[in-house]
Amino acid sequence: MGIFHMVIGAASFWLPDILTKVFTGNGTAWPLITVIMPAICFGVYFRIQRAMRADNISVAAWTLAGIYFFGPLFMLATATLGGAGLHTIRHADYWFIPVQMFFPPFTLMLSGYDQSFFALIIVTVGFAIIHLTASAP
Repeated sequence: MGIFHMVIGAASFWLPDILTKVFTGNGTAWPLITVIMPAICFGVYFRIQRAMRADNISVAAWTLAGIYFFGPLFMLATATLGGAGLHTIRHADYWFIPVQMFFPPFTLMLSGYDQSFFALIIVTVGFAIIHLTASAP
């Protein structure tokens, strides 16, 4: 159950970033990204949470873990679609890709380059609050 919520959380957060950058370009999309990414992610979360109301558990921690775990992979896809990413990596550096792809601390650093830093902070604080209030007795 947790892996499902990780994948859904990551997709609901990072896919709007990819689509926004494909349609608007990489230059000035960060104000739009800062609003759209958290809004869609929270919308999907609350939709899933409402469907699981019988279980009375919060999946906010799993959703946030998915955002951080799969973040570098989605940001690499975004950069590659923009002409960077895999297009600019030398063959000697390919060993680093699997190390980077699933290392959650890179998500915060790479989000600064990806212009999604503020959206990531909003979602991190929001899901932390949701999880703590849902877990409180």
